[in-house]
Amino acid sequence: MKILNPITTLLEKRFYDYYKIKIIIITLSLLSFVFAVVGGGIYYFKVKHSLLKEARQRCVAVLNTVNKNFSLFLTQYELAVKALSRLKEIRACIKEPSPISLRHANYVLDVFSNSFKVEACYLMDRHGITIASSNRDSKNTFVGKNFSFRPYFQKAMQGHPYIYPALGTTSKRRGVYFSYPVYIKGKESPEGVAVIKASIEYLESRFLSRFPGIFFFVDPNGIIFISNKKEWLFYTIVPLDPHTIERVRRSKQMGNGPWLYSGFKFSGNMAQDPLGKRYLVFESKMRLFPGWKLLYLLDERYIFKNLHRPILEIGGPVIIGLMFLVGILVYFLSQIAQRELKNREKIEQKLRKSEEKYRSIYHNTPAMLHSIDRDYRLLRVSDYWLEATGYEREEVIGKRLTEFFTPESRKRAEEFVLPYFFKKGHTKNIHYQFIKKNGEIMDILLSCYGVRDASGEVVETLAISVDMTERLREQQELKEAKKELSRYSRELERLVKQRSREIDAILRYTPSIIYLKNKDLKYRLVNPGFERLFGVSNQGVRGKKDHEVLPCEIARQFQENDYRVLKNRSPSQIKEVISLGGKDYVLLSIKFPIYNENGELEGIGGISTDITELEEAQKKLKELSRNIIKNQERERARIAKELHDELGQILTVLNMDASWVERRLRDVDPKGARRIQSMKQLIDRTIDEVRTLAFQLRPGTLDHLGLIEALESLIADFEKRTHILYTLHKSPIPPIDDTTATALYRIVQEAITNAIRHASAQHIDIWVCYNGTHLEVRIKDDGMGFPVNHILSSCGGFGIAGMQERAELIGAQIKISSCPGKGTEVICSIALK
Repeated sequence: MKILNPITTLLEKRFYDYYKIKIIIITLSLLSFVFAVVGGGIYYFKVKHSLLKEARQRCVAVLNTVNKNFSLFLTQYELAVKALSRLKEIRACIKEPSPISLRHANYVLDVFSNSFKVEACYLMDRHGITIASSNRDSKNTFVGKNFSFRPYFQKAMQGHPYIYPALGTTSKRRGVYFSYPVYIKGKESPEGVAVIKASIEYLESRFLSRFPGIFFFVDPNGIIFISNKKEWLFYTIVPLDPHTIERVRRSKQMGNGPWLYSGFKFSGNMAQDPLGKRYLVFESKMRLFPGWKLLYLLDERYIFKNLHRPILEIGGPVIIGLMFLVGILVYFLSQIAQRELKNREKIEQKLRKSEEKYRSIYHNTPAMLHSIDRDYRLLRVSDYWLEATGYEREEVIGKRLTEFFTPESRKRAEEFVLPYFFKKGHTKNIHYQFIKKNGEIMDILLSCYGVRDASGEVVETLAISVDMTERLREQQELKEAKKELSRYSRELERLVKQRSREIDAILRYTPSIIYLKNKDLKYRLVNPGFERLFGVSNQGVRGKKDHEVLPCEIARQFQENDYRVLKNRSPSQIKEVISLGGKDYVLLSIKFPIYNENGELEGIGGISTDITELEEAQKKLKELSRNIIKNQERERARIAKELHDELGQILTVLNMDASWVERRLRDVDPKGARRIQSMKQLIDRTIDEVRTLAFQLRPGTLDHLGLIEALESLIADFEKRTHILYTLHKSPIPPIDDTTATALYRIVQEAITNAIRHASAQHIDIWVCYNGTHLEVRIKDDGMGFPVNHILSSCGGFGIAGMQERAELIGAQIKISSCPGKGTEVICSIALK
């Protein structure tokens, strides 16, 4: 017993100590559980409050940024439409919308549309009708459309520039319309309106797509006009009453509806969509659109999506540990703490990566970024800033920014710009000049935003600078180009007026008949000559067709010839015979297609000359020429007969007498006999020459044997007198009259003579062929050839002219083809009855 008592006492003490430790552990565990629950709750609500506050600040910043970016981006279009309205080409087009002024205005509108990347630039007259537009060639062209009902037109015609967001009535595309009045010198009120339409889709993709949440640009009636969620466009944030719906429909600003209620319920700074999602709501007024407001809705789940995860990861194991393993609570708490530390380490790593990413963006973005403190000393500069200025980082950090300005820019910045900025916290589009390290001066456009401390005071800046040197140089060049274009336009206008006067004088005083028609063959213009001949007026025939103003036969003839020119799309010279008042007129008409600047056929023109008297004179001249040639051939035949019969006989008798004298003197006077013999030889040569001359004047074979035999005789005669090879290719031909045979014989004779005399030919081929209807004579040589057009247009070429005249007198067609070095070919074809 004495031995057990100490053991029992020890066991009891240990049991008591164990129980005491157990109570302490349970108490500590319960206290840990209570503290964990209380701390978790406090942590939860603190984190929730912090996240909510941070989200609100971020959303306000996002809302302000979007609003400012919208305003800044749209301001450039205000300046652009103002500049557009003051261009001389635009004013000239409003003053006198001629085709030339419209072409110049369209060119300027195209330049502005392409430069500013807008949907359309257009020009309206004082009645609201669009007369020129950059989208004139599209299917949704504004040209010819009347937009006088639009407020931007009405305000501009009252002398006030206006910005108007609306849905296009023609293109059915959303846009922001910037209008500006167009004044003409000498007029106090506007005579037209210049308009630029900027695309809404471009604004949405550029400024709204990179932010979470929903953006609503809402008009005064509550209709959603711009949003990064396309499904909510043209819904309303509040139900519209019928009166408001009718008023919106009449204005056509938002199309024809329907404008259904979106189902969003707004209460203070909270909103709930039709599916029950809750959003934080932030609202801002639009500076450029009075009465409009910008709503930014951010889903609560997006804000608190990471709030519950740590709580569940911590709370679940703790509760299970308290229920089953209270003794290892500390272990779980240590594990949770370790995981929390690891999470914090991961978050820190993410923060470091985010900071590195921010630094990379800061230094690599193609814009000059810098920050200064309240003493104007540089705190940070981007790598691009250093690259653009040429400085090293250690050369600029800590120095005052204004030390690098020109004196004028430094004075303006220190006295006005920087004090104003640190007071207001923002500034934009400030122009100053910066001196680079190499001494060059840069023109800079600066926009700056302030970084505030907890008290709201601006402590440093985040500035974005854009090098405007090249742009200003381009603007100066553009200004010079505009001056040159203006000078050229004035000179062109002067020349156009001068040419217009000259053309008007030609149309008025020319004896020719001139008209212009559109592609439907309706008259657009006729000159006084047309009016006098047909007894009509220019005003009376305009817009009418031939059969409406001219006799049927004349109208049919004119229309057929005009259709032929339109079909062939090429000029045509036509001889037209018309009867008016019992008198026949012969008109030589030149009809030609008219094309616009795009190469499209838009009409036809005609110039007709009255050649009635000329035709009569030509008929008489042809008859006279025919008689002259007949008489000439008759005279040739008479002279040839006299030469052959009379002179030939005389020379023959003389030759016989000389032979008799030679026989008498041969023994008595040998010297005289030799002289007589020489005389006989001379008489023989003279007889041959007389025969040749008689043959050339009129070959007897032509009268007695026909064309083929005459040509054979002609070729034989040429072979005796030249060293050229001749070849006659013949086929049987029917009998032909003497006039035709003579003309064809003379054409062959002239062609061979020309080949011998001028072409140095060595071989000449002659073909005489008959195909049953036409007789064809063809002469081809291998001579040096000649340029046909040059010979015919010069004062020479009488032999060719003679051949053409003889062919024309017998009704034959003659074709002469030749080129230098390739020989010459003459083809004469006549139809035989």
